Amino acid sequence: MFKQASLLCTSVFIIHSTALLGDNPGDLSDMNSESIFAQPFPEQTLLLPEEPSIQSIVEQPVVQQPVIEKIKVKTPVPAFTGKVKKNKVRLRLQPNTDSPVVKELEKGALLLVTGELDDFWAVTPTSDLKAYVFRSFVLDNQIEGNRVNVRLEPNTEAPILAHLNSGDHVEGTICASSNKWLEITPPSTVQFYIAKNYVENLGGPEVKLSYETKYKKATQDLVLAKQFAENEIQKSFPNIDFDKMNHNFQTITQEYTEFPELIEQAQELLVKVQEQFLDKRISYLESKTYEEEALATAVKKEPMIEATDKMKLWAPVEEALYLSWVNVNDSRDMNEYYEDQKLAAAKISGILEPYLAPVKSKPGDYFIKQDGLPVGYVYSTKINLQDFVGKKVNCVAFPRPNNNFAFPAYYVIEVEN
Repeated sequence: MFKQASLLCTSVFIIHSTALLGDNPGDLSDMNSESIFAQPFPEQTLLLPEEPSIQSIVEQPVVQQPVIEKIKVKTPVPAFTGKVKKNKVRLRLQPNTDSPVVKELEKGALLLVTGELDDFWAVTPTSDLKAYVFRSFVLDNQIEGNRVNVRLEPNTEAPILAHLNSGDHVEGTICASSNKWLEITPPSTVQFYIAKNYVENLGGPEVKLSYETKYKKATQDLVLAKQFAENEIQKSFPNIDFDKMNHNFQTITQEYTEFPELIEQAQELLVKVQEQFLDKRISYLESKTYEEEALATAVKKEPMIEATDKMKLWAPVEEALYLSWVNVNDSRDMNEYYEDQKLAAAKISGILEPYLAPVKSKPGDYFIKQDGLPVGYVYSTKINLQDFVGKKVNCVAFPRPNNNFAFPAYYVIEVEN
């Protein structure tokens, strides 16, 4: 049927170009460019057909031309905010159930719907999705090369999301799992697909924008509440503002109900803060009880001392303070008054010296000096302070009005040499 003819093919050279490769050269990064130099075609023998006879033409069956399926085009729709109605709803690369799954969405996730195709909505990528481009094709944040593949994952087997061309601007960071790839925001042309029956229309695109703005605010409030709590819990127990800490976390749980994951974090942090605050309170009360017991023991062991004239002069002052206190404490006696005063007891140390200045309303008969400077005026109706003049003492004392003098005043209940 065929006549054999011998033809000598002219030697030609294959010129390497991106157009001939057909796919993104980024996926061929390991190819040795030197292996693609021009090679001559060898001499070949070609078979030429004989002219067909009329008989053979008549006997040949009629070949039916293949029917080309009409290409489906995504139909634009007025953009709206879609809400995912169930958990683990699949976001796909193409509008069919055989397409690769980009991610699984949780119930309540919001999407921006921009088109439809059969039973699927076309949506823009979610804010947490990233794309990847081979770093060899990025120079100074610009693409170098044509039809450079943008992939879903940082490997050459991952699905292609889009193509970028020479001069296209990209911003990204080096991929943590493979430094050969650059992690970028998906190009604006990228679309994903989700089954229509899993999406609820919440309104226009502004709904999603408002949601994202509020989510950002909620996240910032949670960070600030956590930082405030961490700073407060480092303080001594009496200085901790627990009400403010509690208010910060409660505000998040009440005002951001549409963000259950943030509410859960706020509740967990509040429980942790409450536990730390309780530990601080217990430690404080234990130490306070120990101090009160020690002070009570010291008062009980206090020897009977005959009051001097100076000590008697302060009795009316103490009586007046007691009467002011008893007005709101239901006729409790003076011993109970001094027990209550122990809650504000202070310890002051220094050299005890007499205060002899002839002034009115002086806040004490003596003062205590540290490094030559007064730290407070003192008096007592129970301790004869004259016995300690010129000595270094450690005093357990209760705060008293200083009558606008330069230093604080104290009532001494106990003195140690």
